[in-house]
Amino acid sequence: MTFEEVQQAIEGMLSVQRELQESQLRFDAELGDLKQSVGDLKEAQKQTLVAMDALLEHGKATDRRIEQLIGYSINRERDSLDIQQDILLDLRHRVVAIERKLTES
Repeated sequence: MTFEEVQQAIEGMLSVQRELQESQLRFDAELGDLKQSVGDLKEAQKQTLVAMDALLEHGKATDRRIEQLIGYSINRERDSLDIQQDILLDLRHRVVAIERKLTES
């Protein structure tokens, strides 16, 4: 092999080695980007789960409030009916009392 052929062979090998190194650097950079993206996605997923837990807790609290309001409404209607019954009973007693007075007179 002549000196020029050896030099060309060495230049070819160096060129291949340079391309491999550049390729490895690009791969490492892309791998770093992918790792960062995965980390970002995991963080976003954690935040989403925290937000979902907060929404779920808020929904449970809202359900409890609705149940309380329904209970208050039922009690209020029952109290209203009791008051109406008391008024009717009082009116009946008065009517009976007036009828007695009229029949006694």
